[in-house]
Amino acid sequence: MIEIIQASFENAIGTIVGYIPAIIAAIIILIIGLFAGRILGKVVSKVLYKIGVDEAVDKTAIGDTIKKSGMTTVGVFGALVR
Repeated sequence: MIEIIQASFENAIGTIVGYIPAIIAAIIILIIGLFAGRILGKVVSKVLYKIGVDEAVDKTAIGDTIKKSGMTTVGVFGALVR
């Protein structure tokens, strides 16, 4: 009886240990994605600001809605990219 419990416990531990590399890899990919998203969001915001998207969109109904929310058009697009 004890051998069965011990074998089950060893099997469970082996399964958990087998998933650890995949979990670590997923965390690393998530962290890299967060940094890449922030950098890409800032780049997109700067490009859209230099192009003048704010002025063009502010003249539309969507621009009015964005203004009422307290954000800028460039800020909204930057947040979407992130």
